Amino acid sequence: LFFASSKDGGASWPAARMAVDNTCECCRIGLAFDPSNRPVVVFRNIFEGGVRDHAVLLFRDAAVAGEPHRVSVDDWQIAACPHHGPSLAISSNGTYHVTWFTNGRARKGLFYEQSHDGGKTFSPPLAIGDPRRSPSRPYVLAGPRGLTMVWKEFDGEQNRLRGMRSTDGGRSFETLEIAATAGAADQPRALVKGG
Repeated sequence: LFFASSKDGGASWPAARMAVDNTCECCRIGLAFDPSNRPVVVFRNIFEGGVRDHAVLLFRDAAVAGEPHRVSVDDWQIAACPHHGPSLAISSNGTYHVTWFTNGRARKGLFYEQSHDGGKTFSPPLAIGDPRRSPSRPYVLAGPRGLTMVWKEFDGEQNRLRGMRSTDGGRSFETLEIAATAGAADQPRALVKGG
């Protein structure tokens, strides 16, 4: 996992530096900024024994990477990249919200956790999505009106865009049926527009 930080709006970049060695090479990386505007990254790490579970890393500042902390112990031992990375959002109060996919020995499917201590510890994993419909590609967003998660499922005939919304910081969720198509569907994303 390498990083670089531009001080002129992206016009120039210093040489990239390594933050963490031995990470999963193809999985999407999640990036957000904490209330102090420090970068936080969530990524699929390769732990001892070839276990590809997720980790989170808070930068001390834009140019100094901190220590990674494990998000959960799924125990997904696989000698290949799953091509299925995590998502990260950070609430204005500093709570980390993480969603991910795993096919580990400890659990399988899509999950959500939160951390109130800068990623050092996380809540127990909350399963999201219908495991009978191959849920995939979770994405989480913390916006001014609360927390939103979206993902896709396939019911055998249609790709379905599903979601969950919370207005109490992730303590409870409302389930959302957003859209469906018999055609192809890309990975979902959530955006804030006009509040």
